[in-house]
Amino acid sequence: GLQLLFIAGLLALKKRWIASIIIIAALILTGSLYVEKKMLRDLHTANLLTLQDFLKLSPDEIYAKSSDAAGQRFTMWKVAISHIAKSPFHANGFGRFSFGEIVRTEKNKNFIIYPHTHNTFIGIAFELGLQGLIVFLWMIITFFVVVWRKWYGSTSGFSHYFTAALLTMMVGYWFANCFENFDADDIKLLFMMLLGIGMAVSHRIPKEKELQNLKPMKKILFIRRDNIGDLICTTPAIHAVREKYPDIKIGILINTYNADVVANNPDTDEVYIYEKAKHTEYKNRFSVWFSNAKLLLKVQKERYDVAIACGNYSPHLARYAFLTGARTRIGYAPRDKKSFYYNLPVDEPKETLHEVVASFKLLEPLGIDGEPSSLVLKPSADEMEKVFTNILGQASRPRYKHSGAGITHHGLIAMHISSRRKENRWGAEKFIELGNKLAKLYNVKPMILWSPGDSKNSYHPGDDETAKEIEEKMETKPFLCRTTRLRELISALSICKLVICLDGGAMHIAAALGKPILTIWGSTDRRRWTPWKAESIILQKGRNADDVCVEEALAGFDELWRKYHEYLKTLTTGGCS
Repeated sequence: GLQLLFIAGLLALKKRWIASIIIIAALILTGSLYVEKKMLRDLHTANLLTLQDFLKLSPDEIYAKSSDAAGQRFTMWKVAISHIAKSPFHANGFGRFSFGEIVRTEKNKNFIIYPHTHNTFIGIAFELGLQGLIVFLWMIITFFVVVWRKWYGSTSGFSHYFTAALLTMMVGYWFANCFENFDADDIKLLFMMLLGIGMAVSHRIPKEKELQNLKPMKKILFIRRDNIGDLICTTPAIHAVREKYPDIKIGILINTYNADVVANNPDTDEVYIYEKAKHTEYKNRFSVWFSNAKLLLKVQKERYDVAIACGNYSPHLARYAFLTGARTRIGYAPRDKKSFYYNLPVDEPKETLHEVVASFKLLEPLGIDGEPSSLVLKPSADEMEKVFTNILGQASRPRYKHSGAGITHHGLIAMHISSRRKENRWGAEKFIELGNKLAKLYNVKPMILWSPGDSKNSYHPGDDETAKEIEEKMETKPFLCRTTRLRELISALSICKLVICLDGGAMHIAAALGKPILTIWGSTDRRRWTPWKAESIILQKGRNADDVCVEEALAGFDELWRKYHEYLKTLTTGGCS
C-alpha cells in the first residue's frame, strides 16, 4: 500500500493526475474493504502501545502488556534504545548476533530476546554507535537522491521507468526494515543484489543527448578559465551553438588575461570577466576575491539554463560551474568518479584529442556534433591602425598600403619570441641569425613581438631584454612592437604576411587569423595543440625547442613561403579565368 501511494505521488509530480487519482481511489477502497473488516477485527487493538507507554514502561512491563509479535519487537527496541542512551557513540560490535549476545541476561529472562533488534536503524545504532547510523543514513539517502535525479531528469523510455521502479522498491524496502533487520542474511543479500543491479543498469543507461531531456533552453554559459590558446580553441564550439540556436543568449565567463580574445566575437552576447589573484600584482587578494564573488552573484541572477565548463577536469573548474547556479552543468569528469558539481558529466576521453575537438565534444548533450569550424577571432580596426602607425614611425621606406580589406604589408613577417615554458623557448642568437638570413634571401622585414615585462617579474615575466638584444644585433633593423594588451598583439599579427613563433597563445591567434605559421616546439603534444585548420609547419626535435637549428628553421620557412605564394597564384588564376 505504501509503495502504491508512492507511485501515485510520482505520477502526480509528472502531472498524470488521472492515473494518480485511480491508484489513490483503489487504495481507499481496498482499505475500507480489507483493513476494517479483517485486520482491525483480528488485531487486539487494546494491547497496542502508545508512544507515551513505550517511553515510560520498562521492557518487562512492555512485554507484559503485549506479548505478541508486535510486543516482542517493542520490547527489543526498548532494550536496545536503553543501551544506546547510556553510551550513544559506543560501538557494541557489528554482526547479526551481537545484540542477543550482549543484552541477554538474567534480568530479561522473562521475555524473548532475538539475535537482532528487528529494526535496521536501531540495530545499526546499537552495533556501530550513532556515528555508524549517520554514515548508514547518508549512504541510503545519497543513493535515493542519485536515482531520484535520474528519474526526475528523464521524461520517457527505459531510464524513466527503471528509476521509478527502483525508487518504489527502496521506499517499500526501507519501510519493511523498520520492522525487520538489514543484517538478516536473506534481506541483506536481496538488498545488495537490487542495489548492484540498480547501480549497474543506471550507469549503463545511455545519456540522452537531445534537448527535450535538458528542457527548453534560453541561455547558455561557457566557462574558460585558462590561457589564450585554450579560449581560442573554444570558439568553434561557441560558434556551433550560435548556428544551431541563433536566438539563444550565449554568455562566457573568462579571466582578464584572455578576455580580449572574445572582445569582438559575434557569437557571444555577454562576457563576464573575473580576475585571478596571481595576475593582480598591485591588488589585495581579499579585494580580488570579493570582486569575483560579486561577479558570480551577477551570473547567478541571470539564471543560465546550461553551463559548459571547457577544459580538462579539475575540481576548481567544476566548482565554478556549480557556483554559476546553472540548471544543467556540463563538464569532463573522471570515468571512475562521480561528480557532485556536474549533473550532466561527460566522461574524459581515453585518447588525447585536439583541444578544439575536446571542447566541441562537450556539446554532444545539446545534440551538436560533427566537424568543428575554423577558429573565430576578430581584430579591432582601431588597434590595427595604432599598430600600423607605430610601424610607420619606425620605417624609413615603408612599403605599406591601405586597402578595402584592411592594412597589409607585402614583406612584413612576425617573429614572436616568447613562450611560458622554458623547454619551448628558442635562443635570442638563433632569432637574430634567422632574421638576418630571411631579410637577405626573401627581402622581408621582421616585426619582433614578445611578452612585455621584466624577465624577473614573478607575476608577469616578460622578454623586454631579449627583444632589445635582437633589435641591436640584427643587421637589418627589425620593427619592434611592444604589445602591452592582448588586443594589440592580435592586431599586430593580423597585418603580417606570415608568422614565426614558438608554442603559445600567439600561435593560436595566428591560426585564428588564417596566417601561415612556422612554429618551433619543445615538449608540446602535437595531437592536442597543432594550429587548427591553418597552413603550418612544426619544427620539433626532442623535448627542447632550442635543439632545432637555424638551418632547419630556414628550410621550414622556405617551404611555407613557396606554399603560400603558390596558393596566392591559384587565387589569382581562379579570379582571371
